[in-house]
Amino acid sequence: MRYFEHVLVGLAMMPVDRDLLRYARLIGALGSGHTRFTFLHVLPPADTTARSSGAMSSLSEARAAIEQVIRAEFGATEDHHVKVVSGHLVDALLSEAAEVGADLAMVGHRRDARGRRSLSRRLAIKAPCSVWLVPEGSSPRITGIVAAVDLSMPSALALSLATLVASRAGVRECTALHVQQPSSIGFDLVEREDAERALERFLLPLDLHGVNVRTHIEEAGTVSGPVQALVEQRQLDLIVVGTRGRSPSAAVLLGSESEHVLVESKVPVLITKEPGERIGVLRALLDREFQPRYRPRFG
Repeated sequence: MRYFEHVLVGLAMMPVDRDLLRYARLIGALGSGHTRFTFLHVLPPADTTARSSGAMSSLSEARAAIEQVIRAEFGATEDHHVKVVSGHLVDALLSEAAEVGADLAMVGHRRDARGRRSLSRRLAIKAPCSVWLVPEGSSPRITGIVAAVDLSMPSALALSLATLVASRAGVRECTALHVQQPSSIGFDLVEREDAERALERFLLPLDLHGVNVRTHIEEAGTVSGPVQALVEQRQLDLIVVGTRGRSPSAAVLLGSESEHVLVESKVPVLITKEPGERIGVLRALLDREFQPRYRPRFG
């Protein structure tokens, strides 16, 4: 498994950009200088600006403002690409991610945009690559990680990537959280032992990058509750969850409850996707060398 090689950072020209850029600088540092960045800001489409009565920025003005913030919070941009376009926000981000072949998209998560129809949620569902959501006010650090696993292949990818990030950040331990659905008679000792053995077997073929994985099993009807409780209890600062496709043209988070994790979390959330998982018509059209991809082997 390779670390992120091309990262797309979506900037909004809002205060959250500063936290996002500081965090992006951390992600770049973990790549040892081998990670390329594309910084993208999307202006409203022309038909929208024509009807607006407020002050609007031109492409050149917006680019100058964006570059100033990037230099202040991220650093020099000579080795990276800064782009300002006009269009519909989510469509522009998705198109750019596909066109440049990004393996990670990063966006800020404003405090006032935690609803189910927020940009972050829509991008996480539709993006052709992994997505890293950085809530407003996040510190640029990674000291403790929890990966939510359900013993599926997508969650195997999530845990393997979580340990890769942990190893790059110098974090020696990562928590694998498995939420067991409650039964009518409760979670007895035999069921817990069976779940623990299944989780141990699940870890065997995975490349954990030399990081110790601490397993944790909870009986609960939701995923978000145990995740948030563990984050607070152990003072973790990164949540990793996987995605799976339910149709050739869509990918959803592992259960609707995991959507609450990404929109409610006060710490950054990394939503992992297998390369090409949601390739879709857009990527196939943009990539002339498009070829079918096969599931990666772990371990």
